[in-house]
Amino acid sequence: MSPLPNQPAYWHIIHHPVEDIGFGKETLSIHFVPPAEFGFVGSMDKHLKQQAYMCHLVRRFAGGFEMRSRFWIGRDIRLNPFIGSAIIEKLVNTKMARMLSLPSKMGLAMALHCAQEYNNLSEILPELYSVYKQD
Repeated sequence: MSPLPNQPAYWHIIHHPVEDIGFGKETLSIHFVPPAEFGFVGSMDKHLKQQAYMCHLVRRFAGGFEMRSRFWIGRDIRLNPFIGSAIIEKLVNTKMARMLSLPSKMGLAMALHCAQEYNNLSEILPELYSVYKQD
């Protein structure tokens, strides 16, 4: 899907970064959508179409910009379709299955990953901003 006029070019793009979010490297699937459509994160390695909702909010403040991230991990688990996937999705989307399938340290692992990634971004974003800013 191509962006509409005046729409950021990354909307409706699916990105497959290889990242370690605390449990070993895996190929993620991140679908960038307009805020009104919200965002989804899945895992290509685990054949999950969706396993978390993720939202990055960037806002201007007196000293520049800040980014806040929110994750709803395991809120709605969706599998890549196969015969019987609808039945399995019903089973994995129960409270007990979520408690058993999600690592107990997932929140801590994501917090550490974000701190590392945002530290890296703080190194590269000022230069990128100066290149791409529109006056």
